[in-house]
Amino acid sequence: MGKLLLIFDGFDEMAAKCDRQQMINNFWELAKVVVPGAKVILTCRTEHFPEAKEGRALLNAELQASTANLTGETPQFEVLELEKFNDEQIRQVLSFQAESTTVDHVMDNPQLLDLARRPVMTELILEALPDIEAGKPVDMSRVYLYAVRRKMERDIKAERTFTSLADKLYFLCELSWEMLSTDQMSLNYPLFPDRIRRLFGDVVQEEKDLDHWHYDMMEQTMLIRNADGDYTPAHRSLLEFFVAYKFAAELGALADDFIELAQGRSHINNDAAPVDYTWSFYFRRQVDEAGKILPSAPLRRFASQSLEKLRESFGKAPLTKAVMDLLLPMIDVDTSITSPYHPMIKILEATRGKTEAEVGYVGGNAATLLVKVDKVVLEGKDLNRAVIKGADFSNASLRRVNFAEANLAKSVFPKVFGAVFSVAFSPDGKHWATGDGNGVVHLWEAVTGRELWICQDHTSRVNSVAFSPNGQMLASASNDQTVKLWNIHTAECLKTLLGHTSRVNSVAFSPNGQMLASASNDRTVKLWDIHTSECLKTFPDHNRSVLSVAFSPDGQTLASSSVDQTVRLWNIRTGECLKNLHGHTDLVFSVAFSPDGQTLGSASADESVRLWDIRTCVCVNTLQGHTSWVRSVTFSPNGQTLVSGGNDKTLRLWDIRTGECLNSLHGHSGWIRSVTFSPDGQTLASASSDQSVRLWDIRTGECLNSLHGHSGSVRSVNFSSNDQTLASASSDQTVRHGIFAPVYA
Repeated sequence: MGKLLLIFDGFDEMAAKCDRQQMINNFWELAKVVVPGAKVILTCRTEHFPEAKEGRALLNAELQASTANLTGETPQFEVLELEKFNDEQIRQVLSFQAESTTVDHVMDNPQLLDLARRPVMTELILEALPDIEAGKPVDMSRVYLYAVRRKMERDIKAERTFTSLADKLYFLCELSWEMLSTDQMSLNYPLFPDRIRRLFGDVVQEEKDLDHWHYDMMEQTMLIRNADGDYTPAHRSLLEFFVAYKFAAELGALADDFIELAQGRSHINNDAAPVDYTWSFYFRRQVDEAGKILPSAPLRRFASQSLEKLRESFGKAPLTKAVMDLLLPMIDVDTSITSPYHPMIKILEATRGKTEAEVGYVGGNAATLLVKVDKVVLEGKDLNRAVIKGADFSNASLRRVNFAEANLAKSVFPKVFGAVFSVAFSPDGKHWATGDGNGVVHLWEAVTGRELWICQDHTSRVNSVAFSPNGQMLASASNDQTVKLWNIHTAECLKTLLGHTSRVNSVAFSPNGQMLASASNDRTVKLWDIHTSECLKTFPDHNRSVLSVAFSPDGQTLASSSVDQTVRLWNIRTGECLKNLHGHTDLVFSVAFSPDGQTLGSASADESVRLWDIRTCVCVNTLQGHTSWVRSVTFSPNGQTLVSGGNDKTLRLWDIRTGECLNSLHGHSGWIRSVTFSPDGQTLASASSDQSVRLWDIRTGECLNSLHGHSGSVRSVNFSSNDQTLASASSDQTVRHGIFAPVYA
């Protein structure tokens, strides 16, 4: 008895249309067809399969939720990858049809070499070799261009055609778009006449003309017919090439050497001056009353389609990676892409004032293409009220871009920085700022998470950022020994405060916003006039690095903490050191005033928190219970509770009046680096080196939520003033923010 081998082809087509868990569930549903002695092959593009480790877990039935409904013994699997050609094999295949200099040309080009490693794509390389030998530009898209053109020309020379090169191109582009956009990867032969009428109009209304075009288009060597009369592309990547070509032409951004393929059209009046056509109009030729095709002027360039037409094709969905990779080399860069006259810039601006329904993904896809071609292309652009849905700005520079009232739904903004050392919310909760290890200051919109601007004037790590009380100015402190003041609306650096001789660790605005305090490793605290940049006072009494600085709520007193194990209180008006607070036996990480300004809390590496009476400068309580360094301390908004967190991985809530530990919150598996209360005082957020932020109910001590996503330790966390947004900063070089809705038991 024979054996049946089942092959499930194209698993990636399904995987691209559902979430990870559904993909896994579908995999195991297919596994049910495997019975003892049976063999099943499942094919999938590598880039659409889970990461290697996850894939092995899936195949080895380690994901219990997905295998719970399987009966009998779990099927056994092997992961096999189609072996790529190595360099020696590529050279051997190419040498059969090319000169040694051409082979060397291919071998020295990383993109061509990568393409040639896939055996199924070798034919394209070989088809393109004559153009490569002629010294034409080489990239992945141009290899497709050269190969496709030669295939079409060979069909024409073999007398297989009644149609022109341009007609074939248009038909294949539109057919490819139909297949990709509808997920129907084949077209049965009786459906060809309808597609031809729809695309070419009056030219093929006569039945005899239609028959010619019908059989001509079906005889394309790039279409393969099966026994049922279904036509499919020779390879999916050909579909993606033709769709990319269509999109570039519709945008009016197609490079000249790609346009040449479309210029090969019949019934051209060569005496007429070349003109610009839109993609859809160019191929719908005019006929006279007798049905004779009227000659038309040659094609110069493709002009942009209307926003309405782009919405139905280019803007229907986010661009896939495969189409994007083929589209990028097709973009015309001879016209400066930064020019306001570049067609894609004009398309982006045309979305202003439109609705999301009118624009779709046109703005987002155009913006993604633009910043991939040139990451600084949007700097300084006015995109207020634009609709830019689903854009990928992850590697873009967005300095001074005006995104006011823009629709940026589903857009991805820069997330890769140096390690983020500080995050702060503006007083109104509308903005947040970060400072990172590369010396970059970023300003973000809190609700959408979009980056409003970045500034790179610092030459080293930014340790601290703080907003002025009115929210109009931002201060940043850096390892480059400077403090900078920024206008949050224009990103202009208003002042650079010079005077420290070592790194600046902390900055804080006075409550009236007229002064700024800074703490440095040069063992000083400096007080600055923000209007004149004058250093009003230098407080030099610490004998080790100063780590933290804080103003009292009335703005009359300044507190600083140091590696020298002391906390100092300063009179802002006179510069006098009011008191040197001794008691800690190791470095003091942070200080915080109670809301009424009567109590100061300090957190130390000596495993304690101390509470100091500001009037008497006496330590009124030493809060003990932590078993390692205490890194962060803060008061609740009502001033009745203090929370501390540190290296022992616990949070402790303390009654300020009695010094009693009200609760000890456990859950983190790493050091706690930062703690903060929500403005209403009902929720506590803690940031940890275990790569998470946890939200806690103050009344019950319950962990409301554990927010994961960072891959490095979380150094800082802060709530917006309206309780709705939480931001966290991490050493994994990311900042994350989210809308927060408190949940209470």
